[in-house]
Amino acid sequence: KTIRDRFGEDRILTCGNKVLDRGDSSGIKAAAVDLLCLSMGREIYGSSGSSFADTAAHLGNINCTTLKVQKPG
Repeated sequence: KTIRDRFGEDRILTCGNKVLDRGDSSGIKAAAVDLLCLSMGREIYGSSGSSFADTAAHLGNINCTTLKVQKPG
């Protein structure tokens, strides 16, 4: 709700409850849908060490910026 309020109902895609298990065919299908949706954005900010965002950026021919966590101190 917070994200929809901030960015608008028409800009947020959700899929409700889904299987997250990569060993389950439903989980694999859900991940494929997520990957394709992500690839249709204008730019991706991905986490370090994950190829998911890089793959989506490649599919969509868009820029992917890898974010790194800075440790305090």
